Amino acid sequence: MARPNLSYLKSLFLFLFGLPTGVLTGLTAIGSSVVLVPGIRWLLGLRPARAGATALAVTAFAALAGLLAYAQHGHVRGRLALLLTLGQIIGAGWGARLVARAPGLARLHLLWVVLVLALGLALAAQGRGVLHGRPWLTPLPDASLWPAALGTALLVGLVSRVVELGGVLLVPAEVDLLRLPPHLAQGTALIVLLLAALPGMLIYARRGDLEPQATVWLSVGGVFGSLFGAMAAHVYFPNDDTLLALFGLALILIGVAMLWRRDAPPAA
Repeated sequence: MARPNLSYLKSLFLFLFGLPTGVLTGLTAIGSSVVLVPGIRWLLGLRPARAGATALAVTAFAALAGLLAYAQHGHVRGRLALLLTLGQIIGAGWGARLVARAPGLARLHLLWVVLVLALGLALAAQGRGVLHGRPWLTPLPDASLWPAALGTALLVGLVSRVVELGGVLLVPAEVDLLRLPPHLAQGTALIVLLLAALPGMLIYARRGDLEPQATVWLSVGGVFGSLFGAMAAHVYFPNDDTLLALFGLALILIGVAMLWRRDAPPAA
């Protein structure tokens, strides 16, 4: 398939499209492929695999930019992120085997949409102090944190693979199960997002599945957007409650987007 020759105007559109997707990543630590893939396909007419590969690369660059900003504020736990990444990989493997044995699980799209919308509403209410209080005010001791983190990562990896939700579930799990403050949970989740996206990006690049020009323009927009989103998370939303409510709102919007698209989002 011949690679599209991008005009200057289309390159500008890609840059401007990359900006808000990067803001989503930096502000909430949610991968933006659910928005990127349909946008790339609409703008460039790429086949799904090529659009997904390009979106994965943009997600990786945006996650790295946001991570640097969170690290400057001390909102990153590197060793915990490595354990979460390992657990998610193993859990995703279990989820893949489960889907292979019961493929109907992956087709229950409306159920997964309801799950995302309900989770978004619950987090928004929790962030406003309406539901479940604030679990991060009573952190887990280190002796309990590490086994809890591994179990949480296995569960998130398994469910995310079955539902094809990527890293959407990780931050809520960090907050409610591991009792991490939302800012720290998001900074740590950005490491997991980067480690999850980077190998796939390199594999796709080696296969020639990336669209180079689109990747560059989208990534530039994504990096600037992610930096702004991460800065906004600390400057404009320094309160953990407000940030969690904002994360819940982002999940609601993703759920609406999933309903509108009528198919499951990609995994990154």
